[in-house]
Amino acid sequence: VICLEESVRLMRAIGDRLCEAPILRSLALTSCAQGRFGEAIACLEQSLALTRTSGDQPGEGRVLESLGEVHRMQGRLEDAGSCLEQSLILARTTGNHAAGAYASYGIGEVRRQQGRLEEAAGYLEWSLAVFRQCGLRPWEARALDRLGTLLADKGDPTGACRAWRSALAIFRELGMPEATEVAARLEHRRL
Repeated sequence: VICLEESVRLMRAIGDRLCEAPILRSLALTSCAQGRFGEAIACLEQSLALTRTSGDQPGEGRVLESLGEVHRMQGRLEDAGSCLEQSLILARTTGNHAAGAYASYGIGEVRRQQGRLEEAAGYLEWSLAVFRQCGLRPWEARALDRLGTLLADKGDPTGACRAWRSALAIFRELGMPEATEVAARLEHRRL
């Protein structure tokens, strides 16, 4: 955090606003990981203003996706959905399929939490297809995990377990910690 804050001060001192924006986003993500959501949002809002002023649409999309995730983590689902939808529009405008998949994944999770399961399914299935196409295996597994949860919410335990088993195989292959949680979820379903 100290290094990121010093980097922001340095960018401001030399007047490099374009480089300041991604550093603010990194500082926000670090603050979020530490549970300091207010600081994260403040940094992201500053970063968003800088990306908009400079016309950096890909950067703006990344910031909006991060801002949407922070809002989702705090239960502000309407704000989260709005930010993520804007991020998805920018990703499509700039032709950045991977960024669109991250935004779509987030929207899918927001819609699932709102109980809008059919909408959620469409977003999650699209993000899964793009993650696979781009070779983003960790995110492929996360999308499969979320689809499993969605299928369980819809009353399809067989489909849920199938998605979770696929997610678990990738998580284990990559040595990701999410494997433990998914394995426990599958074991719980067997009882």
